[in-house]
Amino acid sequence: MSHNKSTKNRSGSSEAKELIKGEEVQLQLDMVDSEEENEMYAVLDYDFLEEDEKEPEEMPPLAHFLYKSTEPGDRILREWIGTILPSLIEQLSDVNAKGMSHRKALTLLNIESQKDVDKTLQARIDKLVHLADQSLLTHILNGTMATWVIVKLCNLSEEEQRLFLVGYALHDLNKMEGQDLRLDSENSEDYVTALEKWAEKLNIWQFLDRSYQYDVAFLAQNAEAKRGENRTLANYKELKTSSDLLEDLSEFVRLADLLATPALVSRPEDLLTAKSRKILDLLRRLLQGRYRVAYHKTSENRGRLTQIIHNHVIQEAIKAKWKPFLFFAEGVTYLVPQEGKEPVIDNLAQSIRQELLDKLKGQAGSLISRAGIGFKFPTSFVELLPPELAGQVMSSRVMQVISEKKTPVTEQRKEKMVLAQDSGLVLDLNFPASLIADRLAEGCFALSKLLAHYYTGKSNNYQIYGEKLVRALEMEKHLPYWKAIPYTGGVGYPWFYVAGHYAKKNPGLSPEQTEEILNKAYKDVLEECGVPETKPPFAFLEPYLSNVLTVESGKVVDQKNQWDFENELELYTKNKALRSGKRVCAICNSPFSNVEEFSIFTNKKIVGWKVPSGRGICDLCQTENLLRRTGMNSTIKEQDDAVFLHLYPAYFFTPITARAISQIYNKLHNVTFSELRKPYEQSHGQLKKLCNHDIFKLTKPEDNRSIKKIAYSMGERHGYHMVGIPYMGRDPTDTERWSMPVLLALFTPVLLGVKVYASRSPIPVYRSGTEFRETVLLDSPHSFWQHGMAKSVFRLDELSLAFDGAMALYEITSDAYRDSRNFPVWNQLNSICRAVESDPLIIFYYADRIATNQRGGGNVTTTRGMNTTMAERLLKAYERITTYYEEILRWEGKIKWP
Repeated sequence: MSHNKSTKNRSGSSEAKELIKGEEVQLQLDMVDSEEENEMYAVLDYDFLEEDEKEPEEMPPLAHFLYKSTEPGDRILREWIGTILPSLIEQLSDVNAKGMSHRKALTLLNIESQKDVDKTLQARIDKLVHLADQSLLTHILNGTMATWVIVKLCNLSEEEQRLFLVGYALHDLNKMEGQDLRLDSENSEDYVTALEKWAEKLNIWQFLDRSYQYDVAFLAQNAEAKRGENRTLANYKELKTSSDLLEDLSEFVRLADLLATPALVSRPEDLLTAKSRKILDLLRRLLQGRYRVAYHKTSENRGRLTQIIHNHVIQEAIKAKWKPFLFFAEGVTYLVPQEGKEPVIDNLAQSIRQELLDKLKGQAGSLISRAGIGFKFPTSFVELLPPELAGQVMSSRVMQVISEKKTPVTEQRKEKMVLAQDSGLVLDLNFPASLIADRLAEGCFALSKLLAHYYTGKSNNYQIYGEKLVRALEMEKHLPYWKAIPYTGGVGYPWFYVAGHYAKKNPGLSPEQTEEILNKAYKDVLEECGVPETKPPFAFLEPYLSNVLTVESGKVVDQKNQWDFENELELYTKNKALRSGKRVCAICNSPFSNVEEFSIFTNKKIVGWKVPSGRGICDLCQTENLLRRTGMNSTIKEQDDAVFLHLYPAYFFTPITARAISQIYNKLHNVTFSELRKPYEQSHGQLKKLCNHDIFKLTKPEDNRSIKKIAYSMGERHGYHMVGIPYMGRDPTDTERWSMPVLLALFTPVLLGVKVYASRSPIPVYRSGTEFRETVLLDSPHSFWQHGMAKSVFRLDELSLAFDGAMALYEITSDAYRDSRNFPVWNQLNSICRAVESDPLIIFYYADRIATNQRGGGNVTTTRGMNTTMAERLLKAYERITTYYEEILRWEGKIKWP
């Protein structure tokens, strides 16, 4: 469609429509501003599949969840997902649309050696290599799902919807075929042949009648406005659709291609920058100016806290009738009706604070543990929770830990209970051992420490507030004994004495009644002493939000001046300045106040200066740690034993893909090597065909092998996810910790169309996937990987060969080394990878060991050499490993053997 034409009214059948001219004509839009639609936009995890509705069978997991995430009214899109998308996944999930390795660029330009490259060719190679990775599947999926939002607003007929979906699916036919093709008088036969070939591969004619072949060709070849367009109607023999309508539909195909181009759209603000002027013009023309573009973003990605901030802004935006359009790791782009209001974010910090308190009230108890001398809590527990809420959480945790299944310890405490010398008192130990006494004793001891921390800053000043708790329990007559009994070894013996007599006086108390008694006594002490002068919970929220959050409505951004230099310089100076007498946060080095935290590592010890050398952690990082631990329901040790996969979109999600990825995330299960190996063999060693198998058991019921992931609330949507992959065994070594995560890191981008950063740290290093070109980054993987694979950064086109080579090494390890339970000994990856690094022929050495394991044990030296099957198997493994080395590593100069 030319820029002076308006979009036609599409309320009838496609053939009956005529193009209505004049910019003053209002397009009949399907604009539903009801509360029901707002609720729909607020829901992310909703399953739109009706109970009695059947979905197509044997769909890949990604297609399965996209189908379930599509609204029932989108019948044509569902049919496209069920018919065409599975073939797209199988054919194009590892094919480059944008970005590639240096090796791939040389191959694409038919260059045999780097020696043959001149300056002109080098410029072309650099341009290809410097583009960020994106698979052709993701390119098609992003463009389709993003433009589908516009298609619905423009009320296209079903026939037009089919033409758009097929035209865009085939718009990169040249990349699919690997050669330049054009439908013109000279090369029409080649183009038609390629079109037919890929139409069969992708089941196109099951979705659209074959008679539309040339209509599809017109749309596919006119995804670009100038370069590459082919609008000569004489080149298309049999068009069923009018030329005006095809011109009109080509605008939707062009919009999809532009939206899915990372160079144009990879951040929330990109649609309002000068480089995306073409996209804005298309949106205004197609929507007749009824919508404008807005966005919100954060300048950093902290993880869980940033996700909560995003979702609160989304909720306020939806209240103002902003429609979420594109989801990025650092924010969201919206379509805003012209009558839409500005979102109210004045109380954003308070609403986030309340959500944090609500979350921690139910889950912060997991931070409290019971040791031999009683309950203990981290500093962050006190720093972040208000006094009254902290007391409630502590009392509840005491009841939870000292359950009815526990054996009372009161009798043991009585045996070691003594009075201080010269007290002049005689102990009355005539009270029975009971769980009531245990709960009261340990609960009061913990609450006294909690009160001391709030009022004095140190929990070891607990005796002052312990005395007040005794009075609040109306046990004053036992107060002299409470004072005279020492805390031998740090055990709260005085409290067991008072609690024993309280339980004797009030027998038969239930855990609920005991918890109520503790809460009342604690509250009475708070009222007596007055509310402690502490900063409000999460006091950093107001200054933090003002620094990192941007909400922009409709103004075009000048990229040269979009940063506030003075503000950025001030923040940088605060972060980097030496602060005399103040700790520096060992995690983020932020200017927020911080406290000493023993569990936080730092090497920022300044010799000969006044800065304390203790480990510091700021309020912001404390909050993030707290949210992560409670959200994952994991201990510090469990987090230490996991390798985390940080999943970034390439480079955005749409409302539909965000729902699908969220459902997939919530259903992820852990995977063993055997569960990965069998379907990979069934896929004939092709990584993209492995996507047809439910490796992560996404469609299976929940089992006990869950991975570490955030428990999100219904309705949350995200442009970033983080998954912890623990080793499924006790006390893993570093080799065992890294064994499965590195394989899953190579597989996940092909399965879900995302970019992956794998690290032992749960803290996201990158704000978004835009900050690195590659598809997979492995942050300091174990040395076995460095020896065996010699590479920790992978482009998309390298994943298939890398995964195949790694699987060969793992298969040899699994077959050659087994423990007494017949499980693979993954620690042997070290020795095998080191040996293969020196000479891949060493794999034939393991034939005897593999044969012994196949026989079920025995002496390794008793075998009689390799049979034909074994020889073929090891030869194939050798070929897979050497192919990876030759294709990926040799040109990088990383091969040490001739």
